Amino acid sequence: MKTIIVFSPHPDDLQIAMGGTVLKLLAENIKVIEVIFSAGQKSNPHLREEVIIGKRRKQSHKASKMMNITETIYFNLQDMNLKEDVHRVDEEILALIKKHQPSTLYIPSLVDNHPDHQAVSSKILELTQNMKLHILAYDVWGGDDKRYPRVYINITPYFRQKLRLLKLFIETEWFSIYLQYLPIIFRAIKSGSKIRCRYAERFYIIK
Repeated sequence: MKTIIVFSPHPDDLQIAMGGTVLKLLAENIKVIEVIFSAGQKSNPHLREEVIIGKRRKQSHKASKMMNITETIYFNLQDMNLKEDVHRVDEEILALIKKHQPSTLYIPSLVDNHPDHQAVSSKILELTQNMKLHILAYDVWGGDDKRYPRVYINITPYFRQKLRLLKLFIETEWFSIYLQYLPIIFRAIKSGSKIRCRYAERFYIIK
């Protein structure tokens, strides 16, 4: 069985950026491992951080269960401080790659301005620079990295389910989800037009 690993800075990044693609891969009997670096505990100023951590862990668990992702790994690093913290899990990341020999790694886009997203992408590229691995970058906050070739995945059969998954995170991430909800739809339509389908997700081929 093929395995892919999705490196997600926060619990909802996979669902926002590539929820449809993951559903498609799982339907094709490809094993998906999600690695979440931080609970995103600074995402809601109205709730205590320990409350957010618990709620977002439950949200992530529910999303994984709905998607049939059987392995989700939590690193429990500090939200908005991954640049300083991410080195703490170097050995865990390397061990994970060695154990599962994934066919593809997925990381946040290299033009994503979120500091945690940048930290995760930089760390994965640093650790794998001498490995022959297929690495794709995904869009969370849009943007367009013109330096790399793109690939588009038809997610039309899975798009409604992707939108339902996003709603699982509204309680703690309501501002982010509502802010991105329409752009996610428009981006999927625009990406779909590139390959003549209704909805698609875009990835950058990093290596």
